[in-house]
Parts: sequence; C-alpha cells; structure tokens
Amino acid sequence: MTPTLVRHCSIRPGMSYLLKAAVCAIVALGFQTPANADDFGLINKDGKVLAEPIYARITRTADGWYLVQPHYLDKDKNHEPFLVNSNGQRKPASEEYRADSANKKTVAPKQQRPQNVPILHSCTFRGDGMYEIANSAGERGFCDTDGKILVPLSECSNLTYVGSDRFIRESYSVSGSKKTELVASGGKVLSIIPETIHLESHLYCDGLLRAKSYGQDSVSICYLNASGALAIEPGRFASGRDFHNGRAVVELLKGGSKTAAYIDTSGAIVAGPFFGAGDFGYKEFAFVSVDDKHSGMIDLSGKFLVEPLYTVLELQGDRLAAVKDGRWMLLSTTGKLKLKLPTRVTYLDARSKDGLWIFGEGGSATDDVDILDEDNNEVARKKLGLMNSAGKTVLNAKFNDIENLGDGLARIAMTKGSKHEQRWGIANEFGKIVIPCRFSEITKTGDVFIVRNRTPGSFSPDEWKRLGREPSMNRQDLWRKFLNDYDVIGMDRDDVYKLLGGSRDYNKTEISHFFLNSGGFCGNMSRSVEIRFDKSTDKVTGWREREGGLIVPKDYGWLTENLIYKCLDPERAYSRTYDIVPKIRDSSTAKIKPIRSCF
Repeated sequence: MTPTLVRHCSIRPGMSYLLKAAVCAIVALGFQTPANADDFGLINKDGKVLAEPIYARITRTADGWYLVQPHYLDKDKNHEPFLVNSNGQRKPASEEYRADSANKKTVAPKQQRPQNVPILHSCTFRGDGMYEIANSAGERGFCDTDGKILVPLSECSNLTYVGSDRFIRESYSVSGSKKTELVASGGKVLSIIPETIHLESHLYCDGLLRAKSYGQDSVSICYLNASGALAIEPGRFASGRDFHNGRAVVELLKGGSKTAAYIDTSGAIVAGPFFGAGDFGYKEFAFVSVDDKHSGMIDLSGKFLVEPLYTVLELQGDRLAAVKDGRWMLLSTTGKLKLKLPTRVTYLDARSKDGLWIFGEGGSATDDVDILDEDNNEVARKKLGLMNSAGKTVLNAKFNDIENLGDGLARIAMTKGSKHEQRWGIANEFGKIVIPCRFSEITKTGDVFIVRNRTPGSFSPDEWKRLGREPSMNRQDLWRKFLNDYDVIGMDRDDVYKLLGGSRDYNKTEISHFFLNSGGFCGNMSRSVEIRFDKSTDKVTGWREREGGLIVPKDYGWLTENLIYKCLDPERAYSRTYDIVPKIRDSSTAKIKPIRSCF
C-alpha cells in the first residue's frame, strides 16, 4: 500500500546513525511523513463527532461521503482510509476511492486557444472573450475567441482593453517620448492622447474614461469620451472618481472644508458641496457627510433621503445601520427608526440574511472591532457576541472573533494559552456552542465541519491578517506556507478570502491582489501576489507574483498547477534561494522538476 499524502523526507545534520538508517528504510518502503503534521477531524452541525481530530486529511467525495486518511506513521496499527457520512455511518474506502485520492490532480479550467490564430510567442486570455497575442518580435495585439483580430500586432510597450470596444496602446520613441493611442476594435486609431494627460482609470464607466491633466501651474481631473475627446475639460476639479449611475464624485479646487461634490456626465454639478461623499455605485443613493460628525443619505438629484444626523451611517446587507448619540440603531431607507440597540452595544454587523447578527461591547460606538488610540495604534479589541434580528442577545459578548456562516451558524473564536493562540468553535442561532473553541481552523463543507489543529510552522490566517496591518509588513514566508498547506488551484473564492482576507461582496473581480510586503525598506520594491479566478465557477485558475509593477520573474505568465517553494540553502540565515516545484503527493512515482528559481 502506498500512502496518498507525503512530503519530502530529509536527513539533517546531527541525526544518529540508527535514526538515519530508519528514515532511509521508511523512504525505501514508500512511507513518508504526511504533507503536514496537522490533525483533521469531522463534526456535524449538531456537535456529533464523526471522526476524531487525529487524521492526516479529510476530503469530501462526489457522492457526499468523506474520505478520512490516517497518519501513516502513527503507532496505531489501523492505517486504512475509511468513508463516513454526515450521520456518522462508516464504511471501508474502496480501492477506487484510494486510487482516485492518490492520483487526483486539481486541474484548472483551461481557456481554449482560438483555432484561427497562427502560432505566436504567447496567447493570453484577458477575459470578456478576448486574448492578448504577441509574437517573438514583441509586437502585441488582441483577438476574440474565434481568432478574429481586434487589434493588429504592432510594436508597443503596453496594450490594454478599457471597455466599450476600446483599447489603450502605449509606446515609446527612440528619444524616450511616450505615445498613448485610443484604438477602436478593428485597429482604427481614434485619437492620440496628449502627453500632458495621464489615464487614471483603466475602464470606461458610463461612457467616460477618467484622466489627470498636468498643466503648467496645476494638476486637475478630466474625462475622455469614447472618441478620445475631452468630455469634461481639465481645470475645474482637483481630483475625481469614476462615474456610476451617471454621477461621479469630484474634489472642488476651492470650497474650504467642503470640497466634495457630484457631477453628471456633462460636467455639471448636481449636488454638493459636502464634507465627504461616497459613490452611488450600483445604487440610486449615496452617503454624504456635512462635517466630521454628521452623515446622511441623498438620492441622484442631491435630495436628502436620510437627514445628516448620524455619526455613523452605512448599509449592512439590505439594512441601514446608524449611530446617533452613541447608540446603534436600524433605520428604514427614509430614515425612520426601526430598532434601537442598548448602549452597551458598540459594534454591529447585521449583514446576515438569516437574522443572526454580530455585536460588540467595549470602546466607543464609532470604533471598529479594533480599538485605536490617537495615533491609530491598536490598543484593545472589542468582545463580540451574537443577537437576533429583534435585538435580543443569544450569545454573550466574550469572543475575540465571530464570522457568520449563514443557516443560523457562526464561527466563534477565543484566545487561549500563554501564547494567546486563537481557537475556533461553532455556535448556532439559539446561542448553543455546538463545537467548543478548541481548533486552529474550522471549515464548513456540506452539512458538516472539517476541524483542524495546526502544528507550529504552518500557515496561520490570523498571523497573515495581523502582519497585514503592520507598517513594515513582510508575509513572503507565510505565502510559502500557504502554498504548502493548501491546493490553491481550484480553491473557491470564498475560501481564499477567508484565509487571505478580502470580501466577495466588494471584490468579485477576475484578479485579486494580496501584498506580500510593504516595500520601501532596504531599497526593496513592494512584492505582491495576484490570484486569478474563473468568472463562471469562482475557482482559482492561476497565480503569479509581482515586484513593483513587474511580473516575477519576467517572461513568466500565470502558474496554473499546485506548487510549493523548495529552499535550496536552508542553512543560510538570510537571502535564501528557492525553487518553485510541483506539489508532490506520491514520492514513489513523482519526480521533482523545478519550475523556476527565485530569491
């Protein structure tokens, strides 16, 4: 029998002769340590333990069962995988299940290469049914899925689709001057954008493209139409945002403390000025503030739907939440009071549709979950609890973190031990803790929860998010651990955001960006990772790294298989060298072949 989850087995300096011999014997027999030494278990939503948290891996099968695989080096004699369902019924795993698990590879959805396109140096899918093409001479163009040329190949430094069947093509002359062209689908050059105008947006919104004009004495915002002509002239507004629902927020050149206003697509001011203003987005209302303590809500004409009486005013799901006189409350979209919460409630998250809300106690009602001092340094964290849609407490505020899972269930976390490790559990809509806070991680899959206890050295979502708040952030080592612990290709968008941060509601884009370091120290540029999602399935199809604005390394595109970093010189304290190699599951058949090296 060959184990299905293994990792590289190394013989380290200082091992005894007998221990080295034992390790070599294990490798020769085809047994190695698990991919990580973490322990997995399975618990249903009623708290019934289906599999104790002592196993190497648990995965859901296509027919709704769960394949449980033991640690193969455990002293326990029973190393046979088995299947269990949500009712706790068990049965042996057939050879078919085992073979499928051992040989299964997560394959990213592939975009078919257009049939009518000749063999080129590269052909990269860019979304919206279009491919960016390039030849060996470095010329770039665009074609559609049928191979029809949208932009002919030409020498340029950058070619970008900006919507409305328009492309921006940038090139540099021998003297170094920059040329920016607006090109229509078919290749016709509509206009040459002056060098004094720099594009601020990379997508047409409501038929206009936002840009910034650099004059002799001032810098101002302007907007280009679909022909590349100025629709809104520069010199009127200091800055601005993209249009939504025919409205854009701009910053007036003059206006004292109130410099935010709304303009229509002709450039006419239709509302304002205000102290602060939010976008209309995909709604027909927007939030505005008249000073730093009073906010309200207006319609497209600038009329107040909710008067500016509130310290905090925000949309939580389909509910309007507000703070007035230090108290949280729920309002109708016309400003009518629907529910006022007790003064002890200083935080509210009422976005859930199942009527299970998260609330916090401690600090001020205007603080977020983290309580900050005057210098914006975190000094404390509010304790969180659960309440129902009537405002009745169902779980007292004593938890460090809570995440609503829907269906009347929530993940709850408490800090335990001398190292203040965060441990997760599950509570239901009645306030019953169905799974105690004992686990490093809990993931809902189907009707059950896969629980995980981590060993030191593995990826920690809490550490990732904590480092993300630090000025001198460096998360490169955690990214390597993430790739080692998780199969990122094929991962759901929700799971990526739960582990790495982000929100499905506000960031359902094809590509998501995550910073690995903040840059700017020791002469380093900022480094980040881009994760690409399939638009139809919302699953990861590829990832790549960037340093500054460059892909690392140059000439490498999207990485579309599950990979890990392998350190080539682990004894060095600094500046270690890594190979990115395929993730090996079965050492008896797989060979390690480096994809690339990086530093």
